[in-house]
Amino acid sequence: MEKTCQDLTARLSALEQLQLENARLVELTKNQANEIDSLRAQLAAQTAGTPMDTPSSNTAASSSASLAANNGAKVTGSSPPLGTAASTWATVASRGSKSKLRRRAAAARGFQPVTGEQGFDYVYIPRSRKMSYTEARRRLGRLGVDTWRVLDVSFPAHSVVGTGSIRSLGSQSPC
Repeated sequence: MEKTCQDLTARLSALEQLQLENARLVELTKNQANEIDSLRAQLAAQTAGTPMDTPSSNTAASSSASLAANNGAKVTGSSPPLGTAASTWATVASRGSKSKLRRRAAAARGFQPVTGEQGFDYVYIPRSRKMSYTEARRRLGRLGVDTWRVLDVSFPAHSVVGTGSIRSLGSQSPC
């Protein structure tokens, strides 16, 4: 009986030591959770440019963090307010997209000097009868004129058809 009593007292003293160590570790965990929360708040305040209250001064936030630490739950810091520079979508939207090589090359072509002939020529052809715009284009095509080079068909006078054609696409006139 004396042996079982000694075993029980040894177990009791070991249990008391474990309880003391557990209490010390719980306190350490609380302190570390508070420090992590305050560091996250400082980081959010630095990136947002606005001062924020630290969770350690807020008793409700620190007590909820310590309760979560006691229960073994993961402690998450509050996310920065939406619309500030620290929020994720605001930083992504402020970056913009990278310029694509094709778009940059196309933009650069607008500032290059003009080479070759440019503009268009007007050719006036006499006509013997009245015709519409589409009929004039159709007849020019039947005569062998590239209709895609003809920019404009006009009727400046009673018996004249005027055709505006692109000059730079070839040395010969379409008409």
